[in-house]
Amino acid sequence: MLSRVRQASSVGKAAAARPRIIFPGCGIFFWHQAGVLSGLAKRLDLDKAQFAGASGGALTATLAGCGVTDRRHTLSVAEQLCDTAGVFERGPWGLRGIWGGIVKEWLERLLPTDAAEKCSERVHILVHRPFCGGRLVSEFESRDDLISACMASVHIPFFMDGRATWRFRGESHIDSDLFSMVRGSRALENALPADGAPSFRVSQRRDERIRERYRKTGDFARLTSLEGVREMAEWGETHVDKLDDANVLWPLRSARRPQAPGGVGAGLSYD
Repeated sequence: MLSRVRQASSVGKAAAARPRIIFPGCGIFFWHQAGVLSGLAKRLDLDKAQFAGASGGALTATLAGCGVTDRRHTLSVAEQLCDTAGVFERGPWGLRGIWGGIVKEWLERLLPTDAAEKCSERVHILVHRPFCGGRLVSEFESRDDLISACMASVHIPFFMDGRATWRFRGESHIDSDLFSMVRGSRALENALPADGAPSFRVSQRRDERIRERYRKTGDFARLTSLEGVREMAEWGETHVDKLDDANVLWPLRSARRPQAPGGVGAGLSYD
């Protein structure tokens, strides 16, 4: 019995020692995060990291935990689904009412069969029950349970599929980090354990190209053109080059690949 307790304690300490990459709510800017993930995967052994995500960031965190990091592949699958649904013919609000179904099928196509095993204890998803606040989910019973956690975290009421809430483990949930997308929020960070893990927060607001192009409050839910989505993903990947050159990836140094491009020094803080 004592040996099992010691083993569990050592596993917990090992998980806490992993650097944590935080993906906050992002809406359509998920594609910038997807680009960032591609850039990070070239530099880091992601098996040595843990991830936290809320809203659209929960999708990025889950892809990271599963090792699905190629932005071109994830975008190609999304393009196929959007073409089938006629999204780009529906105008700038073309995702309204059908986004939820597209995201769910997209996850079903992308995630490996052992996704729950890969993500349990390494991926922390913020979910939010109306009037009850948010909580982290870090254990997943199955691949379907993991996908349902993601869907609960991203569910913008009525916009995703016409329904007010998403049912996850028998309870109603709504988008877990909507305020982060609208005006900035620390809901995800506030829910994380104070375990001393070095953390790095991804934010599209640090990319001056995003700040210049997308200035309106509602831009997080407004669909840009297909070319705009591709550009956003490319910007995300090249943004990592700038962060690395400025040494702001320093908190992730323990997961650095030996032959990775760029370099991480005694860096600057990144917020």
